[in-house]
Amino acid sequence: MSTTNQAFNERVIYTGLKRMTNDRTVVANAFQHWQKTLASSAFDIVEVVSEIESFLGLDTNEKKRLMIAMHSASSKLLDELDAVPGYLNGGAADIAVPTEQGDDDKIVKQQPPMIIAISEFLIEFTKQFSRASPSDVRDFASACRNEIRISHGSFERALGTFAGAHFSAIDVPLDISLSDCKEAVNAMYNLASEFIGPMEVDRVQFKTIENLLNMEFATRFDPRELI
Repeated sequence: MSTTNQAFNERVIYTGLKRMTNDRTVVANAFQHWQKTLASSAFDIVEVVSEIESFLGLDTNEKKRLMIAMHSASSKLLDELDAVPGYLNGGAADIAVPTEQGDDDKIVKQQPPMIIAISEFLIEFTKQFSRASPSDVRDFASACRNEIRISHGSFERALGTFAGAHFSAIDVPLDISLSDCKEAVNAMYNLASEFIGPMEVDRVQFKTIENLLNMEFATRFDPRELI
């Protein structure tokens, strides 16, 4: 892919995202996710929109705005599109915004709803497991740390660290896909079934989803999509 084409694609993505939302953090997260997952592939607007929709948990109107804006931008020349601001290529999803006092900048972190969903799912699932079988928690944590295998290497390592920290918190990589989330949930389900059986795990999973549906992020991403 030529440098010119790459620059054009970046401007199309940026144009679509800024028309979809004025939240710079969301724009940065989505843009950097595209860079990690699809930037090296042939540019396909439908594929890009689908990937961003899954990553951010877009609603119908947001998806429509993104699609229309990107199609419109793709029909223009490079110089007719706004340049991509430097903060989008910084490699981090942290956006500096001024304080009300106008003093030093502070860093605000806002994760995409799918990332929040899988993080909360894993924490809640293990919490429900511990209530269902307190005597198995230590061995279950050890099994999670040593036996869970998923395709996304960084996510797999994060799951191991999560288990080693007694399921207290997890640092989910921002470049995971919905497929990676489903794979992790399935791996956790299968391993838990070895300890308490599928029927009990079904109850654990049902309670997990029930609790997640009451959380704020569920208005932007349905946690039921994880299973």
